[in-house]
Amino acid sequence: MSETLSLISLLVGLVTSVGGGIAWWRAIVRKQYAAERDFGHLKRNYQQLAQNVNAMYKESDQRFDRLDLELVELKGLLAALLARMGASESEILRSRK
Repeated sequence: MSETLSLISLLVGLVTSVGGGIAWWRAIVRKQYAAERDFGHLKRNYQQLAQNVNAMYKESDQRFDRLDLELVELKGLLAALLARMGASESEILRSRK
């Protein structure tokens, strides 16, 4: 009878040890999967951030180009208006001082 009890306790100990090992292995696999998933999310977020920064850079570059063209157009209109009035830019600047 004592041999049976020790055999049963040995069997229960082995089963719980194997169960604990399986649970430990599953936890490691789950943590590894979670770490890979988090890294994937961070990588995609970084790529989206880089794309958004590039898009904003292109948009601001286009805006500056448009402003540059408008300033050139305004300068041309001002020069034409001054020429029509018979004055030059330097005369107007000197008269303001």
